[in-house]
Amino acid sequence: MTTVAWRDGVLAADSTGDSDGVRVKITKIFPAGKGRYAAMAGDYALGIRYIRAFAKGETIDLSAEEQKDFHVVIMNPDGSLLECEDGKIALPIEDRFYAIGSGRKCALAAMACGKSAIQAVRIAAQFDVNTGGAVIHRRAPKWKR
Repeated sequence: MTTVAWRDGVLAADSTGDSDGVRVKITKIFPAGKGRYAAMAGDYALGIRYIRAFAKGETIDLSAEEQKDFHVVIMNPDGSLLECEDGKIALPIEDRFYAIGSGRKCALAAMACGKSAIQAVRIAAQFDVNTGGAVIHRRAPKWKR
């Protein structure tokens, strides 16, 4: 799977994927229109489909099973975060930091201890076998420190 972490207007993700049991380098953060960035964990094809539709202001129809197969978060230009609920609705996250993916618990614990989103992904990679590679990140263009 992956680890995606968000804190203080920064969205960070590892860059390791799995292709039929072989580790591959993949991108997990994408432009999502209007200065937003989206990151995903889980089924890559479904995540890309959702992000492309979101960027166009569209929705996608997903089966109940497909809804469980991927996870998408979207960072707005002001640094706030939305979470994909069902392929149609993006709900606002009101926490100070957030994470998705197989390394989520490690990343959340790291951020609870004051680490940045980038550091949280690096820490998750030490413990989660599905997280690794370079940490890619994007900063919200309108984030105010």
